[in-house]
Amino acid sequence: LLPKCSDTSALLSFDHHHHHHSSSYLIHNIIMTGKCCAVPNQLGELDLRCQNLTYIGVKRILATLSLRGYTNIQKVDLSGNENIGDIGAVCLHLIPPTVSEVDMSYCNIGAVGLRHICDFMKSNTNITTLSLAGNRFDEKCATFLGEMLRENSILQVLRAYQYGDGEKRFKYYYNSSFWFEGVVEGLMHNHTLRVLEMVHNTHDMDKVALDAFNHVLCNGGGSAIERLCIGRVRQSFTFQLSLNAVENLGRTGVADYINRITLQLPKAEDSFGKLLSNLFKRCKNLYDMNLTRWLEHPHQHPHAREVQYWMELNTVKARQITEDGEFAGFVDSLVEATHSDLFDSIFYLVRNNAHQIPKY
Repeated sequence: LLPKCSDTSALLSFDHHHHHHSSSYLIHNIIMTGKCCAVPNQLGELDLRCQNLTYIGVKRILATLSLRGYTNIQKVDLSGNENIGDIGAVCLHLIPPTVSEVDMSYCNIGAVGLRHICDFMKSNTNITTLSLAGNRFDEKCATFLGEMLRENSILQVLRAYQYGDGEKRFKYYYNSSFWFEGVVEGLMHNHTLRVLEMVHNTHDMDKVALDAFNHVLCNGGGSAIERLCIGRVRQSFTFQLSLNAVENLGRTGVADYINRITLQLPKAEDSFGKLLSNLFKRCKNLYDMNLTRWLEHPHQHPHAREVQYWMELNTVKARQITEDGEFAGFVDSLVEATHSDLFDSIFYLVRNNAHQIPKY
């Protein structure tokens, strides 16, 4: 006899007001009736999205599932439960050790909660994918994430971007060099993270951020990075960045300043293209930086063709496979390049691995 209520936490506290049901008994009923999705599906996913859960509800569900001996849970999705907040981040230690993916996006987590999460992740040896999108992170959070990346050697995918619910919510990601510097300091010592998404691709990339990551990746840090999302690059990238700087100049002389920057744009774009080309050339695993829009018209950007070339080779790990000299890897890479019509990669692989092809 469960109350009809959208708040799972209310369901779980029902035992305090009706008869002498224990919380374990109520959760058993919830599990058996399928209410609130408090049981993993056949894929091992515990889907608790948007259930209006509070800290108490999350704690009771996770603790009881563990006691009941569920051993097939691979993913826990708590996204969209905005009542979890900072205190709910403490619940991570209750997640079963079989779980490799956790999603706490849009859970109203701020700096205090993120610190709990990062402290937990420093020593965690099971979670390989962590999603924290759309939470209330600010500049202080950069240090916490950086420290976690420095010490964690298991995490492979980290998503901490925010969709732009207005520029105020997004300001630390877009304008603060401190944010990126704090993260890259930890990334310098990390060699297992493959995917890092700090900014959703509807926002423009800050050159300060790009320079920071470029320095780390080209100096041996983040050696496993394949996908780096720190913003969208668009045709007017440099000019837009300059317009943002206008706010710091006041209103006097703004028109003259914009005119001077416009004249410098081609040179700035050339410098930006060189930086990107060098980054993809030096980092053999990196193949994605949200450059789709920037590369729509490659003839408009100096060095765009070079950037495309290195991105294509890295997509199928052509250079790494050639260095390793493994025939099986060469065949797999060649098949992938052929299916994706990556002609530069096909040519590179055949030219540099011809000696491995059996002769009949």
